[in-house]
Amino acid sequence: MSGDRLPQTAAQLREYLPQIAQESYREFSSKLVPGVENMLGVRLPKLRMLAKSLAKGDFRQFLAQAKNTSFEETAIKGMVIGYARMELEERLHYVENFVPEISNWSLCDSFCAGLTAFRKDPERVWRFLQPYLESKQEYEARFAAVVLLDHFKDSAYLPQILEGFSRCPARGYYARMGIAWAISVYFAAFPQPVEDFLESGALDPETLQKTRRKILESTRVSASVKEQLRSRWSAQEANCLTKILHIQR
Repeated sequence: MSGDRLPQTAAQLREYLPQIAQESYREFSSKLVPGVENMLGVRLPKLRMLAKSLAKGDFRQFLAQAKNTSFEETAIKGMVIGYARMELEERLHYVENFVPEISNWSLCDSFCAGLTAFRKDPERVWRFLQPYLESKQEYEARFAAVVLLDHFKDSAYLPQILEGFSRCPARGYYARMGIAWAISVYFAAFPQPVEDFLESGALDPETLQKTRRKILESTRVSASVKEQLRSRWSAQEANCLTKILHIQR
């Protein structure tokens, strides 16, 4: 198709994407998203532009015909679900069908970022997320965590969210990192209740360690607060080590 005309169908998109792909960018991105073998090398802003254009057209036909022939086509499919105008229940139907197609952190996070319509009815979306918070599947759990950190900023849900994270059974690396990332975002907004949660012992040691690291890496947390946390956490770790050595004796 013509390079100055954006695709309007899934078939046109599959023809168009290789034309705008960059091999150097594919090589760079492939290192950040291990295990993805069908990446073409199209930059994220272009994917978003294409998704917004498709969302304004016959998006239902596009979603029915879109395939997973490339990383980029799958990503655009997820973005269209977020961008297109539709009622919430229809969107939830598309989301439910798309989540099983998520196979890496990049697809997950770009998909979740576009679901801004979820903010209009947090109660319904919270109910929808429960099976994902309770899932043992790595990317189902990460999906729930990233939706929550992106679109649930109201403190009214904070206790339920933290409790949900503490009982999430998924053990995969990207699930636990998604939870740690989400908790670090909530710490920046609600430091005291989140710190109380971290001190409660509700999180398993592995996720707690990841969460602390994300908080210390966060640009949302001030340097002075980070220094206080480092001092406190170092003292706790030293005390814990002393107790372990005492028991071993």
